[in-house]
Amino acid sequence: MTRAKLMQDLLREIVLKHGRVALNSSQDDDSDLFAAGLDSFGMVDVMMVIEEECGVVFTSAALNRRSFASINTLAAVVAGLQAEAMPNAAPQPASGRLATR
Repeated sequence: MTRAKLMQDLLREIVLKHGRVALNSSQDDDSDLFAAGLDSFGMVDVMMVIEEECGVVFTSAALNRRSFASINTLAAVVAGLQAEAMPNAAPQPASGRLATR
């Protein structure tokens, strides 16, 4: 499994648990998270968990509705934040969950 797929899986898990979103089997990683129930409170909860798990800090430019539009969009935003923080490191959660898989 690729790092990108592992990141998508982690983000999907975080969004489902902390964003109070109802994704079903017909939805994919490009599905609209706001249409699935994500709201501004859930977005902040998801952001806080991502910051802890992935070792990033959301900039004010990244903290917007567009960044949380879908799992794939969120994965791209997190990868970009990780690249800014550590330009020579491979994207992975701070907890090392991706490194061990």
